[in-house]
Parts: sequence; C-alpha cells; structure tokens
Amino acid sequence: MLKPYAGESLLLFHPSFLYYMSDYNLEFAGVIEPFPGKEPTPKYLMELAGHIEEHHVKVIVTEPQLPMAPAETLAAETGLPTVVLDPLGGYEGRESYFDLIRYNTRQLVDVFSRSDQ
Repeated sequence: MLKPYAGESLLLFHPSFLYYMSDYNLEFAGVIEPFPGKEPTPKYLMELAGHIEEHHVKVIVTEPQLPMAPAETLAAETGLPTVVLDPLGGYEGRESYFDLIRYNTRQLVDVFSRSDQ
C-alpha cells in the first residue's frame, strides 16, 4: 500500500515510528517535540518550518496520546496536512499489532493520496 509513496518525507511528533518508516521506505525529517514531555518553543517551531521546506516534507504526524496544538500550529504555518498515527493501539479496530499496522498504513495512504491531488 505504501510502495507508491516510498521516499516521501515525514515529520514526526517524536521518533516513535522510525522502524515503521524504515520498513516502508519513508524518510524521517525530524521531530516536533525534541525533548520528551517538553513542548517545543515558538523559535524551534519556526526553525522546523524552514527545515520542512528544505527536506520536502509531505506530512506532519501526530499521535492520539499527545497534544495536537504544536502539530496544528506547524501545519497552519506550512500548509501541510497532519495525520494521526497510533503507536499504542488498544482502540476498536486497533486491538492487535496487525490491526494497528493496517490502521496506520491506511492513515498514511489516505493523506498521501489527498496531497497528490
């Protein structure tokens, strides 16, 4: 499902999806939260906006367990879409590991296909 998007660049909230990205040939462009539990400063977000352009980032990734505000601020500043990927699961339709991988993959395919239009 992700083969057509190999090489696409993602910005993560924090580096929880590095193995997944490596397995599916997606590029890691950086993180929104550089230190666990510490919200990024406005200066850091502005620097990240420049980094996003330089690395041709297509999507900003956030997680349901984390605050949305930093990702939404960055998305508004850059015009990039956000996508919610779930590293933990436990919700309906994401009870097993395989369900979780399929869920996250569908989320990415959906956002990538919308950005192609």
